[in-house]
Amino acid sequence: MHLADLHSLARPLATHGVVRAEVLRLAGAHPDTIKSALKDGWSADLPGIYVIDRLDRDDLVKAQLAVEFAGEGAAVTGLLACRWYGLRWVPDSDTVQVLVEPERRRRGSTGFVLVRRCNALPSLTLGDYEGIAVAPLAQAVIDGTREAKTLRDVRGLVLGAVADRRCTTEELLAVLDRGGRAKTRWARRACVDAQRGAASPPEAELVDGLLATGVPFYCNVEVLVEGESLGIADVWLVGTGVGGEIDSRERHEASDLLDGTLLRDKRFLRAGAWLEHITPTRYRSNPAAFHHDLFAQARERQAKGLGDPRGLELRPRGPLLQGKPPLHPPYELPRS
Repeated sequence: MHLADLHSLARPLATHGVVRAEVLRLAGAHPDTIKSALKDGWSADLPGIYVIDRLDRDDLVKAQLAVEFAGEGAAVTGLLACRWYGLRWVPDSDTVQVLVEPERRRRGSTGFVLVRRCNALPSLTLGDYEGIAVAPLAQAVIDGTREAKTLRDVRGLVLGAVADRRCTTEELLAVLDRGGRAKTRWARRACVDAQRGAASPPEAELVDGLLATGVPFYCNVEVLVEGESLGIADVWLVGTGVGGEIDSRERHEASDLLDGTLLRDKRFLRAGAWLEHITPTRYRSNPAAFHHDLFAQARERQAKGLGDPRGLELRPRGPLLQGKPPLHPPYELPRS
């Protein structure tokens, strides 16, 4: 068999440019011709699995290599699946994680392929991306948290998926509860963040900081006065008329978004309330400074006999948060 014949034989047998050696042999390819093809541009990225021609190793090629390596019934999960689902805040990763049934007797992970046995795989409703089986979104998110390198990345995966209503916290916890506990501490922490009302990593960090102060507050709360919605505050100090806002580039930097932020601040001021602003970078560098400014505004209002505006209604995403036993306004605000 000549190389040209092998190319003609291999192309219809390949998926995304990937074909297994045994498929070629069954179709009549001679091992010596395959060796010649490997010198002429083919590659054996994984044992017995070939990438034909000189294809770039994009996500589809790498995913096909991974499922061919893992064997029949394998499904892509983790960070690559999260990218395919179009989730926000998916960290970069060269790894392709695949799920296989628990009884699968197969070589373990190798190179860029991470193979995980999953007891629930036979009962999962798999998706499809360009002919490749994909784990359900909640499963992919939790598996992706196992690949993530930092708590901030884990929070981004979990909080972005929940805030965009791509899945619920309950669905994520169900995945955690039916799987092993290895490498799940951060994922469970991020689920708690979501239950508290946080919708982004900076908000979760702000909640962590304020919980240490013992002051009662809500996270991600719509503020209404006399039935008019003033907007959503990232945090709201109960009984003070003061809220806090983490201003990220994503939500506030563009001119049209900045205009919306300024108009929202005017609505708060007209209603007799106040929003204190900070960027995520500045908060991370010195959270105590922001707490000081936030509490200073609240103390100033208390000194004037001011608290929450008349006709205030709060619609929070999560419960009342506090780091100590219940406090009721007027309460003593921390001083730096």
